[in-house]
Amino acid sequence: MWIEYQEQVLPVLEAHCYPCHGNGKHKGDIELDGFGDLEDVLGDDWTWELVHEQIGGYAMPPKEEAMPSVLQRRVVTVWIDRVFHPVDC
Repeated sequence: MWIEYQEQVLPVLEAHCYPCHGNGKHKGDIELDGFGDLEDVLGDDWTWELVHEQIGGYAMPPKEEAMPSVLQRRVVTVWIDRVFHPVDC
């Protein structure tokens, strides 16, 4: 899951979220660039549920910013679902 984060999720975050929530910026007290491994991610479910809600609900990024595609939004939200809500059939 961490490789998927690095290869698929992180590029979306860097392009669309880091301008306000990364690279030393933490608008709204949300900082997305401090996750060094999957354990760090799992330790902050509140942030990731918020990311899911905001990206999946088209509330973020703000309309004046470059928008991620539907596929990019889905990559992020599906990854969050898999990490925080795993189902073992």
